[in-house]
Amino acid sequence: MAELYRDYGSTMVLRSADELAVHRDHETSAVVLEYAVHGYAVHTGRAYDNHSSP
Repeated sequence: MAELYRDYGSTMVLRSADELAVHRDHETSAVVLEYAVHGYAVHTGRAYDNHSSP
């Protein structure tokens, strides 16, 4: 994962994160995170709002 997002900071600048939800499956020991991050695109200056979900 780290290699996949290695250059992320050269294209997006993150300002904040919120809406964190943690989901745990105790049978499989899996953890899924939901979150939202906010920032802007480096090259255009346009707002960036990413809301993830499982």
